Amino acid sequence: MVGVFLLWFGWFGFNGGSTLAFSEHVPKILVHTAEGGAAGGLVALGTTQMLDKRPQVPLIMNGVIGGLVSVTAGCDVMLSWGAIVTGGIGGLLCTLSVRWLSHYRIDDPVGVIPAHLVCGIWGTLAVVLFGDPRLWGMGYNWGQRLGVQALGVGTIGLYSFFVSFALLKLINRIYPLRVTSTQEHIGLNISEHGANTATQQLIASMNNHSLQGDFAQPVVVEPGTDVAPIANHYNQVLVKMDQIRADLHTSQERLLTILNAPAFPVVISEANSGTIQFINERATELFGFMLQEAGRFRETDFWHACTDRSAFLAAVKQRQRVDSFEASLRRSNGTTFWSLISGLEISYNNQICILFSFSDISNHIERETILRQLAATDALTGVYNRRAFFEQVERRVAISIQRHWPITVLMIDIDHFKQVNDRFGHAKGDQVICSVADTCSSILQEHDLVGRFGGEEFVVLLCNTPLNRAHAIAEHLRQTVEQHWLLDQPDPLHVTISIGIADMQPDEPIDTTLKRADQALYLAKAKGRNCVGQWHQSA
Repeated sequence: MVGVFLLWFGWFGFNGGSTLAFSEHVPKILVHTAEGGAAGGLVALGTTQMLDKRPQVPLIMNGVIGGLVSVTAGCDVMLSWGAIVTGGIGGLLCTLSVRWLSHYRIDDPVGVIPAHLVCGIWGTLAVVLFGDPRLWGMGYNWGQRLGVQALGVGTIGLYSFFVSFALLKLINRIYPLRVTSTQEHIGLNISEHGANTATQQLIASMNNHSLQGDFAQPVVVEPGTDVAPIANHYNQVLVKMDQIRADLHTSQERLLTILNAPAFPVVISEANSGTIQFINERATELFGFMLQEAGRFRETDFWHACTDRSAFLAAVKQRQRVDSFEASLRRSNGTTFWSLISGLEISYNNQICILFSFSDISNHIERETILRQLAATDALTGVYNRRAFFEQVERRVAISIQRHWPITVLMIDIDHFKQVNDRFGHAKGDQVICSVADTCSSILQEHDLVGRFGGEEFVVLLCNTPLNRAHAIAEHLRQTVEQHWLLDQPDPLHVTISIGIADMQPDEPIDTTLKRADQALYLAKAKGRNCVGQWHQSA
């Protein structure tokens, strides 16, 4: 504890001295340093009291260090409340990180990783959240500032890791940094300092059991020594433990697998019948029922399509373990959602079962769908844009060729559209474009397409439509547009369209058909517009 307060006192010199001058900023830096350390310690105190039902002094002291580390990066640019919040969150992260490392049995006896790595990263990012944005260069938005700080964290982290790793590797080749496993087993007091008593040997062996968690090997002590009876009794206990461990080996593996992913919905079910052997509370929440109601359901009830389950089980059987399998699942009330599913085959209660873990990705799928729709449609009219039109055309043409359908293309252009914009404004022009798009869409059949090629130009693909019928459709379309806009009173807006028609010839690419339809459109314009032009071989 005294050492922590000495560090705290030294931190004033570290942060305050970082300005390289005793300026008017130094008092503020010192206050923020004190606030960050105090907030980190107080939050660590509250956290340990809440989680452990009593204060844990070592964790509280580490929380103070975490608060000091967190506030260091921004102590000169933060307001007081920002320093307090940053230090408090640092103390929380530091305390939780210690527990996380302990849970996964990662050795960090003095808490360096939580206090300096975790809180250092947090403090660097917190500069963006609580620092004065005016101190950044002009033109940096919040995301860019966060990106700059994250880039710094990543760059320094990678540099430090690889440089130190390479340096330690080099030193280790020249001068080994670790003793041998045998020396570790017997203890450094014996291997390094020559201590070699029966008591030391027994203690070293028992200590190795405690540290490694492996009690399979008995302790070895010279017979006839004063600790031999203790060693023999200890070895008898090890034999009994080994028998118990053999009986519980399967159950331990199952429990460890489940406990390693406590944050995710988990279901264990029989592979063939789908009978649920185990389900955690997170899974019942995901599928919309109470834990005590789990007996009403089978795991097969959760799949929207049985074929998805069959494909998943086949993948598990082939690869033993499956990660990131996307499928549509069903809740108890019948609603569906998209989930990312992982699974592996395990033995549970002497039966072959599948352990499933689920992650709801419905929001992600919905965003992807919206983005695909936005990428494929014209923002103004809602019809296909040029790129998406060509993507769809390939499929429609293939269907038409397979079914021996005739294909006709209409190239449509709004007459004198610039005059509409100049006289009535762009808002009215947009209204005209949308109206023409709606009129074109109204004539479509199941496999037909309409797309906006740009400006006031549209293209319609008519499948299973011969040329004479397409001509009648085009004429009807032209009249509909003309009659609709003649009714706009008291300031009449006369809108007409010109249409070019061309039918696709055998073995002809769609680009060629479009060019011929475009030539027919020019013929219609040459005739005075507001008419339908048809491509002929002589055109």
